[in-house]
Amino acid sequence: MAIINGIVRFSGKLGDLIFYRRGNKDMVRQKPGTYQLSENSRKSASDFGEASRQAAYIRKAFAPLLKLYAYGDVTSRLTKRMAEIFKTVPAENAGNKKLVQGNLFLLSGFEFNAATQLMQLLYHLPEAKVNQAGFIYLQFPKTELKHMVKLVPGADTFLIQLMVFDLGLVDDKFEVITIKDLSLGLDATYFPALSLKIPFVAIGEKALMVAVGISFFKGNLRLSDRRYFACNISHCWHLKDGVIVDFIVPRAEHLTDLHSEAGGLSWELEM
Repeated sequence: MAIINGIVRFSGKLGDLIFYRRGNKDMVRQKPGTYQLSENSRKSASDFGEASRQAAYIRKAFAPLLKLYAYGDVTSRLTKRMAEIFKTVPAENAGNKKLVQGNLFLLSGFEFNAATQLMQLLYHLPEAKVNQAGFIYLQFPKTELKHMVKLVPGADTFLIQLMVFDLGLVDDKFEVITIKDLSLGLDATYFPALSLKIPFVAIGEKALMVAVGISFFKGNLRLSDRRYFACNISHCWHLKDGVIVDFIVPRAEHLTDLHSEAGGLSWELEM
């Protein structure tokens, strides 16, 4: 900003200069320039936007469980977890990273309740297997109840809830599979052996997620103390036509400069 001295007065714009009057003084300032993002910043912004979009899909799919179990800023925590997955995508894909390229296993263990982890209340997750024919098999073993769930003071029953999210990694098509709630009394000696067979469409490349939640009741009233309810994404698989795709960590290639090696064997000159 500058003050104009002289008998000539200006008003308006002249190139990048803006002339105006403040009180009884004539002023001039330069028009602010437009900030241009660097190429790397534009790529990072694009990838973060895609990560946020995928996180929104998951929140939408598990909305019924989030309504019951969410505590803490789930939106920012899930977006952060998704961003971590996108960081596993090779750097050469920057600006065009896709969920299908990342390590989807990192979604496993994401807690809906930031205050209480699922395994603080449910001591054993269901054993899970995926069949190429298009079935998820979940199984709880028979064990003493005190070795399976926390015996919460004042509660007389507990509720286990499950949902499955089938997300297409190429076409963005998805299916939410709901499971009937399982309610058991805390006065039992044993937790019974339980099994569940869940069908899904095995064709295509997809992310398959299982969310498990537990809450406690006294009569018909759910305990509202955040220490006594928890839910997380217990399993997440990357599947292609029903077969689990293992994530392979990209490794940078290191070429050896043979001319720089000081040691090694030497040729023997024969005369």
